[in-house]
Amino acid sequence: MKRKALLVMVGILLVVALVVAGCPGATPAPTTPGSSPTVSTPAAPQFHWRFQCMVPDADLDYQITAKGIAAKIEEVSEGQIKVDVFPAGALVAPEEIFSAVIDGTIEMGMDMTCAAGEMVPTDYCTALHGSAETLEEYYDMVYRTGLIDIVREDFREVGIHFLCVTLGGPDLLRATFRLDGWDAIKGKKGWANPAFVEVIEKLGGVSVNVPGYDMYSAMKLGTIEWHGWSVAELEMMGWKEVTKSLVIDPPMKIAANNVYVNLEAWEALGPELQEKLNWAVIHASVDWGLEYRDENYKAIAASEEYGVEIIKFSAADKAKYIELCVEDWDRIAAMSPRNAECIELAKEWMRKIGRL
Repeated sequence: MKRKALLVMVGILLVVALVVAGCPGATPAPTTPGSSPTVSTPAAPQFHWRFQCMVPDADLDYQITAKGIAAKIEEVSEGQIKVDVFPAGALVAPEEIFSAVIDGTIEMGMDMTCAAGEMVPTDYCTALHGSAETLEEYYDMVYRTGLIDIVREDFREVGIHFLCVTLGGPDLLRATFRLDGWDAIKGKKGWANPAFVEVIEKLGGVSVNVPGYDMYSAMKLGTIEWHGWSVAELEMMGWKEVTKSLVIDPPMKIAANNVYVNLEAWEALGPELQEKLNWAVIHASVDWGLEYRDENYKAIAASEEYGVEIIKFSAADKAKYIELCVEDWDRIAAMSPRNAECIELAKEWMRKIGRL
């Protein structure tokens, strides 16, 4: 009996020794064969922004720029901000985008430059007619002269953070008739961006409103006989079908759009994220602009092949346009002290590149 009890005791001690020796820590839970390690799920976005564009979803401003901005914001914020993009009319009418951003109906909006000029005078300085002729020049004038900072101050006073001006290439005149000089436009109805409508009217054009910016229908029905817009839509939106001539020189202005953020939504981000977004979106706008320019070239070629006549005005007609534009800048400068600052910066820039 004693021998049997001793053997049992030795066995127990041996088992304990083996367990202690082989278990320095907790034993991990067994993994099911073939299963993947657990991956943590990213947190839900902290901010949800609705972003409406002023054009339909087939337009390049929507496909390239609006979607590009939304993706860049989500990327730079590392998922903290979710941006849903909507085309014209999805949430509010195109003409109501600016007021909708102010009152928070939507958090972001993209509208053509100068559309908000009656409420924020420096908006007329964001795409000065008769100034920059290429996207590189335009980037230089807006972002490297300090003009953007003055504009942001003005928009902030109405409850908007002015995020950026997009780069879409030249804003060109096109018509349902042979538009080969300013004499040809006299007495004819058309649509012009608020930036250069005053000048076109001085040259004899008759400006009318086009609801929803539906230029195709307006040209086809004869509501208008000419209008100024960016180039790619001739192909992407089929506008070449209602166009007889396209004036590639002089450009009226750079076809740019303003991107707004509701100030309360912007302030909620904090200074670090704000700085990241400002920098990233402005710098990425060059890439979107270059992509847009490629589509512009394709649209001009496709339009010419379709039968649209490509026209350059005479040197005298071009000079006349620029002269009237610079005169019109003085009208814009008189609207507010900030406008006067912006116009002086633009004139300095024009002198620097030898156009004044």
